[in-house]
Amino acid sequence: MEPYGPLMNEHRLIGRMVVILGMQLSYLPDKANRDITRIAEVINAGTDFFRNYGDATHHGKEEDILFRRLSEKQLSEEHRRTLKELKDEHNQARGAIGKMAVFGRALWREDESVIDELVQTLAFITTLYPAHIDKEDNHFFKPTMQYLTEDEKQKMLKDFAEYDQRMIHQKYTRVVEKFEWKRPG
Repeated sequence: MEPYGPLMNEHRLIGRMVVILGMQLSYLPDKANRDITRIAEVINAGTDFFRNYGDATHHGKEEDILFRRLSEKQLSEEHRRTLKELKDEHNQARGAIGKMAVFGRALWREDESVIDELVQTLAFITTLYPAHIDKEDNHFFKPTMQYLTEDEKQKMLKDFAEYDQRMIHQKYTRVVEKFEWKRPG
């Protein structure tokens, strides 16, 4: 298996969440039938998904393993430019997911004043991710494998698996640590 295989598999799940967020765009403008509690639930679940799976796990493997190793290679100008674009798009996604988190919290309070900004943010996310995934899957991953030896590719697959194992422990260690130092009241 090539190192991009697991990343492309993760893209499929990310794409499914993008579709779910896109569906919210059709519900939000309908004030009469809008279920704020349900929308808040989806937005908050989407925020958690993108922060922990899309960013920490998936983008983490891309940036900390694949992109870092490729940055050490003599990439063509096109591949170096695409690598920079991909990193920039990851940062744009982080910013949009941060906004989505704020809007999700507001919706839990039944604050509908954020609806217009939420619509804009969801429109951005549902446009950014499909294009980003297409760029990685069809224009970056496969061509850049030429820069890696077979041993480097196998090491990368092993590093991905180790990275995945750490993620669940890191997430829930942070959850525990968040509350350990808070005193009641």
